[in-house]
Amino acid sequence: MTMDDRDTPKPDRHEKDDAFREELAGLAAGRMDRFLPEDHDSKPRARERKADKARRRTSALEMLLASASYRALHSQVFDTLRMAEQVTEAALVAVQTLMEKETGELADMREHANVLPDGRKVYRNAAGEAFTEDGVEIEGPILDGVVWRDGAPTYEEILAKRGSIAALQARIDALLLYQTDVLGTARNRLQDEDNPPSAEELNRLQRMIVESAPPEVSRRMSTIPVAGAGDIAQPSSAIGKPIL
Repeated sequence: MTMDDRDTPKPDRHEKDDAFREELAGLAAGRMDRFLPEDHDSKPRARERKADKARRRTSALEMLLASASYRALHSQVFDTLRMAEQVTEAALVAVQTLMEKETGELADMREHANVLPDGRKVYRNAAGEAFTEDGVEIEGPILDGVVWRDGAPTYEEILAKRGSIAALQARIDALLLYQTDVLGTARNRLQDEDNPPSAEELNRLQRMIVESAPPEVSRRMSTIPVAGAGDIAQPSSAIGKPIL
């Protein structure tokens, strides 16, 4: 044994065990790697190739958009969609504001209504007949216990207010249906990169957007010419407060 051998520190038993385990793990991994296909995700070169392929992938939509005529039509329909979405959202806010006002007024009317001894609201019509909110006519001695208030709402006024609220709810429902079923469908098709719409479908989508619009939206969309097959219509970009 030389002097240098005596001076060199020897690895202890634990260090030897760790090194042995690491070597075995490496050998095992190498043997497993031999049996895996070349495109397996565990292989670095395969991962690099897949990442590069994903970066270079051109979607079907991008290929169609390379055509100037298709790109112009797609852009034009998207402009129509965005305008319809903005007008629809503004219309919803406006109608919902009216709904809050009407329901508040109905609550106030009910607060000032006449009340039967059993707690039900009762309203007189122009002929002096009495009805509950459910439309049940009240007759006989039960009416003797009612203290009729001055200025209480009439049955006709209650019916009119409830009818106004029902009409507003129908408008809200129509706007929400248009927003989801028509505009949502159109947006999904326009953004479909793997199965993009043809030029013919783009024209159908635009007609669907314009012709299916509820009154609150169609009045603002009426300035948009509907494209025919192969045509490029130019929609107005002016977006203002919906006419209600």
